[in-house]
Amino acid sequence: MAWQNGEVLSEEQDNGLVFVYDLHSQLQRPKFNIPCPKAQHIQVLPSPSGHAILVWSQNLNDSSGKSYYGEHSLQYIKIHKGKNRSFLPVFDNQVQDVAWLSDGSEFIVVSGQQPATATMYNSDGNPHFEFGKRFRNTIRICPFNQCLMLGGFGNINKGEMDFWNVQKQAEIGHGKAPCATKLEWSACGRYLLTSVLYARLKVDNGFKITRANGTQIETTQAFDELHQVQWQPHEAGELPRPNLNHLSKSVVKAESAKPKKFFKFGKGAGNSGAFQ
Repeated sequence: MAWQNGEVLSEEQDNGLVFVYDLHSQLQRPKFNIPCPKAQHIQVLPSPSGHAILVWSQNLNDSSGKSYYGEHSLQYIKIHKGKNRSFLPVFDNQVQDVAWLSDGSEFIVVSGQQPATATMYNSDGNPHFEFGKRFRNTIRICPFNQCLMLGGFGNINKGEMDFWNVQKQAEIGHGKAPCATKLEWSACGRYLLTSVLYARLKVDNGFKITRANGTQIETTQAFDELHQVQWQPHEAGELPRPNLNHLSKSVVKAESAKPKKFFKFGKGAGNSGAFQ
């Protein structure tokens, strides 16, 4: 795949483009291309299974004048059917974060102005669960797809974290990591490492380790300068799938709207009925 951002195009060409090539056939021309209206920045997120891609395009200017953060759009495209693409509903024309589960079976979108809404979609691009409306802009999914963390960092700067059981679609805990600039699940899927690094923040450098239910088990004294911290790497399949049933539910702080499930859809991506 290759893409061309709208900021390098002429005034007559106001669309960014994503070109999709078939490596098993001729490379002289793309198999198909994906127009991205008024895109100044394009991020392509392929499904780990290879069946689809998400194209997140952003424009620094909001044509409606309602948002300081510009205007965003999100497209879902099935790779093997290039013309089968849909614009997914995006609250307030704002996308905060997007992430696939590691097996490509589902993906999660956080969209809307703060407090934002986090929504889970199936592999066909249909929404089927909403996590609620909270001040969140970050998604981190554990390697085994059992748990995920939805957090508020950066310009939100609260460091609030919600932990969810993905299969049960149930919130199992809450934690906090103020000013964290790096977040990483352990390869075993049991712990989340959060850290404040010197490159992004010159004060309060340090790290914390949190269980998959949000309870904190380790914190460090502040470093004058902490430049890097990471888990010991392991190859995929080297570690067994963890049993997290022994983790008790930690205190969950209710902030706003409760999660909800959607009705089932027929075939086809991007059905907007769930947002009515």
